[in-house]
Amino acid sequence: YTSPWWEFAGIKFHFFVDGLIEGNLIRDNDCHGIWIDNHWRGSRITRNVIVNNLWSGVNVELGRGPVMIDTNVIAYTRQGDGVYGHDVADVTIAHNLIYANSNHGVWFCYATPRVTAENGCWDIKTFNNLILGNRVSAIGYSLPWHCAGNNVSDGNLFMGGGDALDEGSGARATLFQINNLTHCAQYKGVSHTPEPLTADIVAQMFTAALDRARVPAAERPNLATWTDHFLVNLKLWRAATGNDTHSAQMLKINRDALASRMVQWHCRIDETLNEVTCARIPGIDRDWRGQPLPAKPLPGPFQDLRVGQCDRTLWPVPGVRTTHLLT
Repeated sequence: YTSPWWEFAGIKFHFFVDGLIEGNLIRDNDCHGIWIDNHWRGSRITRNVIVNNLWSGVNVELGRGPVMIDTNVIAYTRQGDGVYGHDVADVTIAHNLIYANSNHGVWFCYATPRVTAENGCWDIKTFNNLILGNRVSAIGYSLPWHCAGNNVSDGNLFMGGGDALDEGSGARATLFQINNLTHCAQYKGVSHTPEPLTADIVAQMFTAALDRARVPAAERPNLATWTDHFLVNLKLWRAATGNDTHSAQMLKINRDALASRMVQWHCRIDETLNEVTCARIPGIDRDWRGQPLPAKPLPGPFQDLRVGQCDRTLWPVPGVRTTHLLT
């Protein structure tokens, strides 16, 4: 421990090339869960349980992939996102359960001039996940600009976040963030963009995207207040980005919990599961249990998921030997 903010996680690597992080229980750390930094090409993070860490569940920083983050359970970050990254390109997030994190489910941006413009925030792919109950938004991406582009998402099942549970809490729609205004991007002479990417410019880009999609004025947010948060609903997210046309969202439900001590997930899945269409992702051929993925996979890590009550014990990970048994 040498810093209150960086270089520490449950698992932290620099120069993690062709590496594999699989089958770990990473929980209750006052830092990030897993952090790969400064070159990680050809690596994979798969079938880990990452629960109740202070910052992000998985942090990807400074590099160009490919890297695969798949078939993990990432839940209950106390002050961070499920999967976070900056100054990166070619990252795939697929078939994970990204659940009830305190900030965003998946969030990527261009942050600093350490990388070239073409490596700022490019080719982020968020496919076939269960992104449920994250408090601020499900996904945060930049609109295409000088330092970001080709960031796509589809085949996901969403559920909105919301306030702490009480008997009067109702359903809340899933939100997404247009996150172009980040870190150094707004400072002249610091970022790779020739002019600062101000909130007004982001609003102009967003308006142009809605114009191209022919979104009626009555369905658009008030830009005077929108730039305070850059959040949109699923319909506007699809219109502005073209993403998640084969995804679906189900309503917030009360019978829904992940027990972090015994590492068990209990959730009632509704018929919205059948509205999601997932494509096969190259490189992912088995599910959480180690069973072959079907020709038409389901979102998330559990390919035996069905409509109705879902109860899963998440540790130990099937097929991974461990001496750490929970009691």
